[in-house]
Amino acid sequence: MYNTITLDPNGIYDVYLRKSRADLELEKIKKFDTLKQHEKFIKQRAKELGIKIRKSYREVVSGESIQDRPEIQKVLKEVESGAVDGILVVELERLTRGDSKDQGTIAQTFKYSNTLIITLNKIYDPNSPEDEEYFEFGLFMSRREYKTINRRMQQQRIANVLEGKYCASEPPFGYKKVRIKYDKGFTLEAIEEEAEVVREMFKKRSEGLGFDMICNWLNTLEFRPKKSDVWTPATVSGMLSNPVYIGKIRWYSNKQEKKLINGQIVKKRVRNKKNIITVEGLHLGLVEEDLFNLAQLIPPKRTGTKRGTELQNPLATLIRCADCGRAMQRRPYYQNKNQEPKKRRVYELDKEKLRLCLREHKGSYSLNDIARALKVGKNSVDHWFSATQEKFTMPYAEKWDELKALLNIETDEFDKAIKTYKLTKIEPHEDTLICQKSHCTNIGANLSAVEEQLYLSLRDYLLQQEEILATYTPADESDNIMFASLTKDLDKYNNQLDKAYELVEQGIYTGEEFAKRTKIIKDRIAATEKELSKYKLKMNHDKIEKLLPKLKKVIDTYPKLDTAEKKNKLLKSVISYVEYKKDKGGRGYENNFSLTIHPKF
Repeated sequence: MYNTITLDPNGIYDVYLRKSRADLELEKIKKFDTLKQHEKFIKQRAKELGIKIRKSYREVVSGESIQDRPEIQKVLKEVESGAVDGILVVELERLTRGDSKDQGTIAQTFKYSNTLIITLNKIYDPNSPEDEEYFEFGLFMSRREYKTINRRMQQQRIANVLEGKYCASEPPFGYKKVRIKYDKGFTLEAIEEEAEVVREMFKKRSEGLGFDMICNWLNTLEFRPKKSDVWTPATVSGMLSNPVYIGKIRWYSNKQEKKLINGQIVKKRVRNKKNIITVEGLHLGLVEEDLFNLAQLIPPKRTGTKRGTELQNPLATLIRCADCGRAMQRRPYYQNKNQEPKKRRVYELDKEKLRLCLREHKGSYSLNDIARALKVGKNSVDHWFSATQEKFTMPYAEKWDELKALLNIETDEFDKAIKTYKLTKIEPHEDTLICQKSHCTNIGANLSAVEEQLYLSLRDYLLQQEEILATYTPADESDNIMFASLTKDLDKYNNQLDKAYELVEQGIYTGEEFAKRTKIIKDRIAATEKELSKYKLKMNHDKIEKLLPKLKKVIDTYPKLDTAEKKNKLLKSVISYVEYKKDKGGRGYENNFSLTIHPKF
């Protein structure tokens, strides 16, 4: 029975679509798209009510709370702004199954914006006392149902684990997930090519090879881990301690914890050591248990810093890799800081000419014959007579005369270059700043050079902002109105662009119509963004004005500080983070990097 609320046929109405857990289970049995089916029902409902749908929001990610669902956040933003007259959903429970905080957010947002909620069998007016009570009760019952279903699912998972079934969503490297014949649930089946890699990993670890070395070896292969494009020591360590590779199932080893940080619930996976379930699995292991246990006996290398140690990196946690977003880390050098001077050749030599000369005079001598005659290792002789220039290195100076005599080389063209040396002091390497990610394309640089460049960039930024303050006046009310209007226009054009893509996918637009339409929309977006950037400067006027005195203090104080910890603390008072990018390395490109500063307003 429909509600008697009359809808404005010219009003703005959006649709919110979300799959429930029951829908996901049903889709596995019957091959159909739940959201398409729901959208069909809602369009029919809108037709009956005589209203038009402006936009549909499709929630494709799984999330318990509003924080984890980006589409419901967009819906609430539209509702809060008063831009829509009503939201259509299949049923009330689709809006949220979150906790009481989420339920309160949903209820208040719809109530204070006077936005209707239209379901397939009822229209809810949040400002009507009866509807408000029914609405809040519906959300409460939805949450109870969610908790009940979730508890039942967890109990079923544990029951399946105890039977040796595999219940995680992703199979581990080396396996694929397969359905159990004549039974419900899943087990694991080996992928032989990956299984060989797993066996070799355990073998290398049992021989004492570290996680870093195994990681470097894996990155030379064509195989990649399940959830990343490169292997990392943490991934390797986790794999080599996983009993799944000896035919066991482990459950509760990783536990999700929720913490309230700055008013937001943050979820984090942590290692759990209590109540871990380990049982014999239905699958076959990839390695012998003796080999697995041997790999566990190798102690991990302790690389953590000792408590009480002073901070050595003034840019710690401030510099981020522009490619992957990870914090750059300091790589210290210790071994060559007190080295004795070394002998280096004084004169340049045409190596290719020498290589060809040696090969020409080699005659019938084998490399072993030459090595025995000169009493040197065969390795050295391999390099002297290499077939390629890349592998060639010059002979030892003390053996040059003997080599000439043995091979009947009469020219003295190479003597001076090979035999003349001088003592050269080896300058120690500086500490460098590198990305933590293995095989990252972003090249590192000397830490001192990055620190110096950051200081100069801060000084330049101060001068630029002082010019902005002198040029621009603080934003007045008309600027605020224009900024809000342009922002709304930009959202509208982006929505139109999304709609154009949907229409061409549905075959409503031809390719020519699509190109023409999108060009107009993109031109409008570009013009609006350009105009908006002018007002952004004005909108940030007050923030910049407050930041500059702090920034000036940092620039004046920084060179006088004597510890990395004091410098780091001072920089963090004005900088949120700095993006670092360097594409080319090597001699001559030491300072060929760029820094993008994100100030802390």
